[in-house]
Amino acid sequence: MHLAGRARLLAGRRHPCDGRQPRLRPDLHGLARPARAVAAAGRQRDAESAGRRPRARDGHATPRFREEVTVYKRILVPVDGTERGAAALGSALGLAKLGGGTIVGVHVAGESPLLATGDIGGPFYDAWRAEADRQGRDALDYVVRRATEAGVPCETVLAPPGPPWEGIIATVRARGCDVIVMASHGRHGMAARLLGSETQRVLIHCDIPVLVVR
Repeated sequence: MHLAGRARLLAGRRHPCDGRQPRLRPDLHGLARPARAVAAAGRQRDAESAGRRPRARDGHATPRFREEVTVYKRILVPVDGTERGAAALGSALGLAKLGGGTIVGVHVAGESPLLATGDIGGPFYDAWRAEADRQGRDALDYVVRRATEAGVPCETVLAPPGPPWEGIIATVRARGCDVIVMASHGRHGMAARLLGSETQRVLIHCDIPVLVVR
Protein backbone atom coordinates (compact mmCIF):
# COMPACT_ATOMS: atom_id res chain seq x y z
CA MET A 1 0.00 0.00 0.00
CA HIS A 2 1.23 3.49 -0.84
CA LEU A 3 2.49 5.45 2.19
CA ALA A 4 0.02 8.29 1.67
CA GLY A 5 -2.85 5.82 1.46
CA ARG A 6 -1.66 4.04 4.61
CA ALA A 7 -1.50 7.35 6.49
CA ARG A 8 -5.12 8.18 5.44
CA LEU A 9 -6.26 4.74 6.57
CA LEU A 10 -4.58 5.13 9.98
CA ALA A 11 -5.99 8.64 10.34
CA GLY A 12 -9.51 7.30 9.95
CA ARG A 13 -9.25 4.90 12.92
CA ARG A 14 -10.54 5.83 16.36
CA HIS A 15 -8.24 5.87 19.41
CA PRO A 16 -9.07 2.77 21.54
CA CYS A 17 -8.73 4.62 24.88
CA ASP A 18 -10.62 7.88 24.65
CA GLY A 19 -12.49 7.56 21.41
CA ARG A 20 -10.72 10.57 20.00
CA GLN A 21 -8.95 10.53 16.69
CA PRO A 22 -5.19 10.92 17.32
CA ARG A 23 -3.15 13.38 15.34
CA LEU A 24 -0.59 11.51 13.25
CA ARG A 25 2.82 12.60 12.08
CA PRO A 26 5.15 10.69 9.75
CA ASP A 27 8.27 9.32 11.41
CA LEU A 28 11.72 8.92 9.87
CA HIS A 29 10.58 5.85 7.93
CA GLY A 30 7.56 7.58 6.43
CA LEU A 31 5.06 5.81 8.70
CA ALA A 32 2.46 7.63 10.75
CA ARG A 33 2.86 7.88 14.55
CA PRO A 34 0.78 9.75 17.16
CA ALA A 35 1.99 13.30 17.70
CA ARG A 36 2.54 12.70 21.42
CA ALA A 37 4.96 9.84 20.68
CA VAL A 38 6.88 12.03 18.25
CA ALA A 39 7.11 14.83 20.82
CA ALA A 40 8.30 12.44 23.57
CA ALA A 41 10.99 11.01 21.34
CA GLY A 42 12.13 14.52 20.46
CA ARG A 43 12.39 15.50 24.13
CA GLN A 44 14.49 12.43 24.88
CA ARG A 45 16.86 13.19 22.00
CA ASP A 46 17.20 16.79 23.16
CA ALA A 47 17.96 15.70 26.74
CA GLU A 48 20.59 13.19 25.62
CA SER A 49 22.29 15.74 23.35
CA ALA A 50 22.38 18.27 26.22
CA GLY A 51 23.98 15.73 28.56
CA ARG A 52 20.88 15.42 30.80
CA ARG A 53 19.29 12.17 31.80
CA PRO A 54 15.87 11.84 30.14
CA ARG A 55 12.95 11.31 32.49
CA ALA A 56 10.14 8.82 32.25
CA ARG A 57 6.45 9.79 32.44
CA ASP A 58 6.48 9.32 36.24
CA GLY A 59 9.23 11.96 36.60
CA HIS A 60 12.04 9.54 37.54
CA ALA A 61 15.28 9.65 35.59
CA THR A 62 15.83 6.73 33.27
CA PRO A 63 18.89 4.59 34.13
CA ARG A 64 22.17 5.27 32.36
CA PHE A 65 24.74 2.53 31.95
CA ARG A 66 28.41 3.50 32.10
CA GLU A 67 31.71 1.69 32.38
CA GLU A 68 33.04 1.52 35.94
CA VAL A 69 36.80 1.93 36.48
CA THR A 70 38.38 0.43 39.60
CA VAL A 71 40.60 2.94 41.39
CA TYR A 72 43.37 1.73 43.68
CA LYS A 73 44.73 4.08 46.32
CA ARG A 74 47.66 2.15 47.83
CA ILE A 75 49.65 0.11 45.33
CA LEU A 76 52.35 -2.24 46.59
CA VAL A 77 55.34 -2.87 44.30
CA PRO A 78 57.99 -5.43 45.29
CA VAL A 79 61.36 -4.42 43.80
CA ASP A 80 64.66 -6.27 43.63
CA GLY A 81 66.79 -4.07 41.37
CA THR A 82 66.14 -6.12 38.19
CA GLU A 83 64.74 -4.99 34.85
CA ARG A 84 61.56 -6.98 35.45
CA GLY A 85 61.06 -5.15 38.73
CA ALA A 86 61.51 -1.84 36.91
CA ALA A 87 58.85 -2.84 34.38
CA ALA A 88 56.42 -3.66 37.20
CA LEU A 89 57.18 -0.29 38.79
CA GLY A 90 56.32 1.48 35.52
CA SER A 91 52.95 -0.27 35.39
CA ALA A 92 52.28 0.60 39.03
CA LEU A 93 53.09 4.27 38.46
CA GLY A 94 50.65 4.40 35.55
CA LEU A 95 47.96 2.82 37.71
CA ALA A 96 48.66 5.28 40.53
CA LYS A 97 48.43 8.30 38.23
CA LEU A 98 45.13 7.03 36.85
CA GLY A 99 43.45 6.98 40.26
CA GLY A 100 45.54 9.38 42.33
CA GLY A 101 47.09 6.53 44.33
CA THR A 102 50.25 6.08 46.38
CA ILE A 103 53.10 3.71 45.57
CA VAL A 104 54.42 1.50 48.38
CA GLY A 105 57.77 0.01 47.35
CA VAL A 106 59.04 -2.98 49.30
CA HIS A 107 62.29 -4.92 49.13
CA VAL A 108 62.68 -8.34 50.74
CA ALA A 109 66.22 -9.72 50.73
CA GLY A 110 65.17 -13.34 50.95
CA GLU A 111 66.61 -16.00 53.16
CA SER A 112 70.32 -16.07 53.88
CA PRO A 113 72.28 -18.92 52.26
CA LEU A 114 74.03 -19.30 55.63
CA LEU A 115 70.87 -20.68 57.23
CA ALA A 116 71.91 -24.18 56.21
CA THR A 117 75.21 -23.82 58.09
CA GLY A 118 73.63 -22.31 61.19
CA ASP A 119 75.96 -19.31 61.02
CA ILE A 120 73.36 -16.78 62.17
CA GLY A 121 74.83 -13.81 63.95
CA GLY A 122 78.40 -14.62 62.93
CA PRO A 123 80.67 -12.38 60.86
CA PHE A 124 79.74 -14.00 57.56
CA TYR A 125 76.05 -13.48 58.22
CA ASP A 126 76.66 -9.87 59.26
CA ALA A 127 78.53 -9.24 56.01
CA TRP A 128 75.73 -10.83 54.00
CA ARG A 129 73.09 -8.82 55.83
CA ALA A 130 74.95 -5.54 55.28
CA GLU A 131 75.25 -6.22 51.55
CA ALA A 132 71.60 -7.28 51.28
CA ASP A 133 70.46 -4.10 53.04
CA ARG A 134 72.62 -1.97 50.74
CA GLN A 135 71.09 -3.56 47.64
CA GLY A 136 67.64 -3.12 49.09
CA ARG A 137 68.17 0.57 49.78
CA ASP A 138 69.47 1.07 46.24
CA ALA A 139 66.36 -0.61 44.81
CA LEU A 140 64.06 1.52 46.99
CA ASP A 141 65.94 4.72 46.10
CA TYR A 142 65.17 3.91 42.48
CA VAL A 143 61.48 3.67 43.34
CA VAL A 144 61.59 7.08 45.00
CA ARG A 145 63.30 8.65 41.97
CA ARG A 146 60.80 7.21 39.50
CA ALA A 147 57.83 8.19 41.65
CA THR A 148 59.15 11.73 42.11
CA GLU A 149 59.62 12.14 38.36
CA ALA A 150 56.07 10.91 37.77
CA GLY A 151 54.60 13.13 40.51
CA VAL A 152 53.24 10.13 42.46
CA PRO A 153 53.34 9.91 46.28
CA CYS A 154 55.65 7.15 47.44
CA GLU A 155 56.50 5.12 50.55
CA THR A 156 59.27 2.53 50.92
CA VAL A 157 59.72 -0.50 53.16
CA LEU A 158 62.97 -2.44 53.70
CA ALA A 159 61.60 -5.72 55.00
CA PRO A 160 63.69 -8.08 57.15
CA PRO A 161 65.25 -11.11 55.44
CA GLY A 162 62.95 -14.06 54.88
CA PRO A 163 60.79 -15.67 52.20
CA PRO A 164 59.87 -12.83 49.80
CA TRP A 165 56.18 -13.79 49.57
CA GLU A 166 55.84 -13.61 53.35
CA GLY A 167 57.46 -10.17 53.46
CA ILE A 168 55.21 -8.94 50.64
CA ILE A 169 51.99 -10.08 52.31
CA ALA A 170 53.10 -8.75 55.70
CA THR A 171 53.73 -5.34 54.12
CA VAL A 172 50.31 -5.41 52.42
CA ARG A 173 48.63 -5.86 55.78
CA ALA A 174 50.82 -3.40 57.66
CA ARG A 175 50.46 -0.60 55.08
CA GLY A 176 46.83 -1.17 54.09
CA CYS A 177 47.50 -1.78 50.39
CA ASP A 178 44.62 -2.68 48.07
CA VAL A 179 46.53 -4.10 45.07
CA ILE A 180 49.93 -5.64 44.30
CA VAL A 181 51.83 -5.03 41.06
CA MET A 182 54.75 -7.42 40.75
CA ALA A 183 56.96 -9.01 38.14
CA SER A 184 57.10 -12.66 37.22
CA HIS A 185 60.68 -13.82 36.86
CA GLY A 186 59.67 -16.49 34.42
CA ARG A 187 61.14 -19.66 35.90
CA HIS A 188 60.21 -22.72 33.85
CA GLY A 189 60.62 -26.44 34.01
CA MET A 190 62.56 -28.05 36.84
CA ALA A 191 63.61 -24.73 38.38
CA ALA A 192 59.97 -23.69 38.78
CA ARG A 193 59.03 -27.06 40.31
CA LEU A 194 61.95 -27.13 42.77
CA LEU A 195 62.21 -23.48 43.74
CA GLY A 196 58.57 -22.57 43.35
CA SER A 197 57.37 -19.16 42.29
CA GLU A 198 57.20 -16.24 44.71
CA THR A 199 54.49 -14.74 42.49
CA GLN A 200 52.47 -17.95 42.66
CA ARG A 201 52.76 -18.05 46.43
CA VAL A 202 51.58 -14.45 46.68
CA LEU A 203 48.59 -15.29 44.47
CA ILE A 204 47.69 -18.23 46.70
CA HIS A 205 48.06 -16.55 50.08
CA CYS A 206 47.02 -12.96 49.34
CA ASP A 207 43.42 -11.72 49.56
CA ILE A 208 43.76 -8.58 47.40
CA PRO A 209 44.11 -8.25 43.60
CA VAL A 210 47.53 -9.02 42.12
CA LEU A 211 48.66 -7.63 38.76
CA VAL A 212 51.50 -9.74 37.32
CA VAL A 213 53.79 -8.02 34.80
CA ARG A 214 55.68 -10.40 32.50
